[in-house]
Amino acid sequence: MTHTTPPLQKFFTPITAWVPLFISFLLPIWAIIDFMSYRQVFQNEIHGLSELVHALFPLASAVIVIWILVKYRTQMDKLIFVYLCIMAAGCIYLGGEELSWGQHHFGWETSEGWKELNTQDETNLHNNSVLFNLLPRAILMVGIILGGTVFQWIKAYRPELIPTRFLIVYPPATLLMCAILISVWEIIIQVSNNFDMTHILPLHDGEVQEVFIVWAVLIYALELRKRFLQLNASN
Repeated sequence: MTHTTPPLQKFFTPITAWVPLFISFLLPIWAIIDFMSYRQVFQNEIHGLSELVHALFPLASAVIVIWILVKYRTQMDKLIFVYLCIMAAGCIYLGGEELSWGQHHFGWETSEGWKELNTQDETNLHNNSVLFNLLPRAILMVGIILGGTVFQWIKAYRPELIPTRFLIVYPPATLLMCAILISVWEIIIQVSNNFDMTHILPLHDGEVQEVFIVWAVLIYALELRKRFLQLNASN
């Protein structure tokens, strides 16, 4: 199994690198210059741009993966089929949870019993416990970071370690920039947890990091669609 390193422009495209990088610089500058508009337009927990992106990108990814499952279910490895089913379900969960499954948009009340469990009086699971919030986020985040960095190194320099059976679903190198940005913002989050940085960065750094998490999920879903289309065209 030989490896030829693709040109860098294949990895650093606007959608996979330059736009995320620009946004990573833009959001802190925006928050510093005009925090009120930043909070109202981007960070609003119901109708802000962050909530829209956090929900729309995973749901769009779910649609793409479901399309792959329906169109290519008879042609794919059974384990890959199961993996993609889990991915589609995870994307629906991620997007649905961000929207509180439509509560804020359709206006239903949280039941009294659920209010006792949910820290923000919303009909979602991620505010109930670490199991439904921090754990899935951590797994997804680590997967993106390792898939965009360590796996790409292995693929480039030790390709014999990679089983070819699952080649079609391996993480693409186009995750690199999102993996870097997620890592940088994780460092900022950890520093913020130990030192008061609100006078320097008056923003919710976890919300910013999540933009790049869901961005990476969408990049991956689009890459999967591209790979399956290419595989079908070659057969």
